[in-house]
Amino acid sequence: MSSQRIRLGTYFGIGLYVHWTFTLLIGYVMYVTWAAGAAAPMIAFSVAQLLAVFICVTLHEYGHALAARRYGVGTHDITLLPIGGVARLKQIPRIPFQEFVIAVAGPAVNVVIAGVLLVLILSAGGGWLLDTLLQSSAGEMTAEQSEMARRASDQLFESPTLLGFALSILLINIVLVVFNMIPAFPMDGGRVLRSILAMTMPYVNATRWAQRIGMLCAVLMAAFALSSDPPRIVMVLIAGFIAFAGLAEVRQVELRDVVDGLRVGDVMTTNLPAVRAETPADQLWQWWKSYPGQAAAVVGLDGMLLGQIRLQDLVAHVKTAAANDDPHDREMAGIADTDSADPRWQTRAIELAHPQADVLTPTQSLEGLFGGGNQGQREFAVIDPVGRLIGWIDLNTVLQRAAIVRAQHARGEADRV
Repeated sequence: MSSQRIRLGTYFGIGLYVHWTFTLLIGYVMYVTWAAGAAAPMIAFSVAQLLAVFICVTLHEYGHALAARRYGVGTHDITLLPIGGVARLKQIPRIPFQEFVIAVAGPAVNVVIAGVLLVLILSAGGGWLLDTLLQSSAGEMTAEQSEMARRASDQLFESPTLLGFALSILLINIVLVVFNMIPAFPMDGGRVLRSILAMTMPYVNATRWAQRIGMLCAVLMAAFALSSDPPRIVMVLIAGFIAFAGLAEVRQVELRDVVDGLRVGDVMTTNLPAVRAETPADQLWQWWKSYPGQAAAVVGLDGMLLGQIRLQDLVAHVKTAAANDDPHDREMAGIADTDSADPRWQTRAIELAHPQADVLTPTQSLEGLFGGGNQGQREFAVIDPVGRLIGWIDLNTVLQRAAIVRAQHARGEADRV
């Protein structure tokens, strides 16, 4: 997803991004407002309302992130999407009270925003409007009063007014609080639910129960959205997000439970997939014919790690070079298509390597591998204190290796008894 985001800056030491599809939402709002017959000022007003809503969403996510920082939990970044915002925490605290505080911190920000807007509206003399809306919703008005209230409301919200702007943002923040506190895991309300359940049962079981309740909420939400006239497509998308994200987090928690307490050195393999820095691409390809992995370490003298090379990069290099070949130039140079003198096959491994690929040490906790900071990297080199390659980890086999280690530990405990 990182390649599809636009950076908006860094605030409180946390990077803020917006997904490119957010521009589609702005375009949609402009089109709907224009199709309703609105003039240019009202179209601009509608876009300003949308941006104000997402400023509130951004502050909501920073509420989570800063509360997490209070407990020593960092945040990778915050991304704004058309359906809301996502703060990628480096980990979720296993202490229930800490997760509770982090979960409620976001909605608490919206409560503060709503409170400030309420004070401003009352100070500006808009109390009459709030009273009218409350009486109308409670059914305490006559038909004539309701019609007058409707006309006043239409005039307020269908024209660019500061009072209408403030009132709409106030109402949206109230909706954000109520909606986010629905116990639909992994939304804020679902995380609050898990934190409460985790006070009385194991964390994994609490996560499973929270996910089941969240799935029920998602099904009810989708059913309501599809039965509406017209169907509420955005709500359907949110329901889908709740369902899939909840399942993904359950798997993540179950995985962390398996590796809890284990270190990299417990599960790394010492059968090292390594190639020398000066190995040319043609020999790399021959080597990869007998190696099933997707990545390998590039080493120098004395086994010092210099970087990581991926099979996809080798293939991309050869394809790119082949696409740029001019058959006439190759013929003039006397190079045949399968000639070993072909320059693209002479590129060395060190030239294709990623020197900044993440590496591990044997004493690192395995749980740190699943914090979300290594998007796309599935294989890791393990090095000793001086930088020599001593091990290799493939995330595709970590669970199986961890299970074997735990079985060995259990057997050892049984033998001692």
